[in-house]
Amino acid sequence: MKNDGLFRPEDNEIMKNKGRGCGAISPAVDPPTKSSRRPLAVVVLAGGKGTRMKSSIHKMLQPLAGRPMLEYVLMAVSGLSPERTVVVVGHDAEAVSARFRKSGISFAYQSEQLGTGHALLQSYRILKGFGGDILVVNGDAPLITTGLLRRLYRHHLVKHGNMSLLTFCVKDPNGFGRIFRKSDGRVSRIIEHKDCDVETLGIHEVNTGLYVFDYRVFDLAQDISNSNHAGEYLITDLVQLYTEGGYKVEAVKGAGSVGVALGVNDRSQLVEAEKVLRHRIRQRWLKRGVTFADTKSITIDDTVSIGRAVELGAKVKLLGTTSVGDLAQVGAHSELTDCEVIKGAEVPCHTVAKNEKFDS
Repeated sequence: MKNDGLFRPEDNEIMKNKGRGCGAISPAVDPPTKSSRRPLAVVVLAGGKGTRMKSSIHKMLQPLAGRPMLEYVLMAVSGLSPERTVVVVGHDAEAVSARFRKSGISFAYQSEQLGTGHALLQSYRILKGFGGDILVVNGDAPLITTGLLRRLYRHHLVKHGNMSLLTFCVKDPNGFGRIFRKSDGRVSRIIEHKDCDVETLGIHEVNTGLYVFDYRVFDLAQDISNSNHAGEYLITDLVQLYTEGGYKVEAVKGAGSVGVALGVNDRSQLVEAEKVLRHRIRQRWLKRGVTFADTKSITIDDTVSIGRAVELGAKVKLLGTTSVGDLAQVGAHSELTDCEVIKGAEVPCHTVAKNEKFDS
């Protein structure tokens, strides 16, 4: 999907009765009905060039809080314990596949970038004969969480969907694909922003690019057309193909900010995504009992490990593979990269070190 910005303050507001398809939304609650687990495969779309990033580093390898962007997506999907994970690569395929070759994933090559539907089809060779469900996510969405994906997948199972997708209702839908529903409320199409007429431009329920398909997806994807303004084979066409085939399409409405599900396309969005990730990291360590002298001023990479009852001074930076043992203290304005702080050690204020060991 296309969006014109990663975060908008108004996206945090739950829309009520404003815009077609956006009635009152209650907080996300998993359906109470029991579901039966089926085999699950994941396809991560990571073949785009990412020209708006304006960088010599591939978009999927852009660093965010100590990890490349794609790694956050792979960590999120791994929480669902899929049987297979396929990453569709294109531009700089060798660089991306080399970085994640040891992650137990398979790679499908998209020689021409002809659209998201075309990208999905490239995974068929690897998933041919797979009889379970297929979760499709975008590799440039580092803020997605296992919880968000689990909610979508669980809904798909409980409702016995043939295709399921995650949607959000937003105040400003400009740039998003719109969710078009029939009079009975069922989803029938996704209309890309460029293909909207005056009526559909008023729809405030939008697509996020997160889908679950059943085993029929590759057969139906053969009928995707490129008759649209972009001239591309779009995965969004599968909604109409599933519904026209008499199959059940389910939509899960997300709550909160749509930004958690969106792609990072340029430098500005990269900065905003890093802010969110670093906030999550700080909150994680606070919940585990780490003491921060000044929470907002502290920077911790996602690859750092911290022990029990650790104290961190103001403006401390813990980067790379730094580890801090139980009961240790790191003084204010210190920056440690790939360092080891032994249990009970005290790192003086204003220490700047790399690949060093601090004993108690």
